[in-house]
Amino acid sequence: MPSAPQTARYSVQRTETLPPISAAWEDPSWSPAETLPIASFHPRSSPHRPRTEARLLHNGEALQIIFRVEDRYVLARQTAYQSPTHKDSCVEFFVQPKPGLGYFNFEFNAIGTLLLWYIDRPRREDGSFEHYVEVPLELASFITINASLVEPIQDEIPSALVWTLSFRVPKTL
Repeated sequence: MPSAPQTARYSVQRTETLPPISAAWEDPSWSPAETLPIASFHPRSSPHRPRTEARLLHNGEALQIIFRVEDRYVLARQTAYQSPTHKDSCVEFFVQPKPGLGYFNFEFNAIGTLLLWYIDRPRREDGSFEHYVEVPLELASFITINASLVEPIQDEIPSALVWTLSFRVPKTL
């Protein structure tokens, strides 16, 4: 049985101006954000564990996140909103706006395709969700996304590849 993931503390820094959505990982506009190493992987995922880091900033009106992934075996077949991006090379971000009232699951593949659910009940023992709501495209359209890879990747890229993904979520969502 896999061990429970360790909990890390991370403070999201406030900034007056968020980085441009196209800002690269190395861009100085990300300097106020600490780097958060990602060490949690779904137990049913492959044994491949790409080195992944994230940075988060907010300005009181929106939250912005950037992921940097040192990867291999990259796939990005899904191109439609709410498609199963977990079957591709992907990153996820979970946020609980109010304690005890469920959470949002933002899941992006390497080309920026988004799956966005609101999970309002815990997982079953088999790992499936007891109940969730797919966030309508009308609401998801307020999220700004930028991916360093832009074309679908139908055939796996086995060689080393670094990709980034950033997104901005308005507080109103």
